[in-house]
Amino acid sequence: MGSPMAGYLSKKHNVSIYNRTKNKCDNWIKNYKGKVIDKLSETNQKYDFIISCVGNDEDLKEITSMDKGCLNSVKEKTIFIDHSTVSPRIVREVEKKLRKFRC
Repeated sequence: MGSPMAGYLSKKHNVSIYNRTKNKCDNWIKNYKGKVIDKLSETNQKYDFIISCVGNDEDLKEITSMDKGCLNSVKEKTIFIDHSTVSPRIVREVEKKLRKFRC
């Protein structure tokens, strides 16, 4: 689901993508205009919006809060949009982390 959504956005906006499976990034860049980032830490301080779409609670925790997660040093007022199907518990954890950055 995330790949087509990012592809649609790339028609009108500058889009950078990341996927834990490199092959998926390689396939996306063949079909859409944008940039592939190699590490989630590359999102830090660079983007006004971060949009995620993963499969479950652990995936969302991994990409946001783990040591190299994308939310470890986002710039102030970054907007984080998550399209994942996850539990309310992990949503509250992510929201708490974002509050530190006044996002």
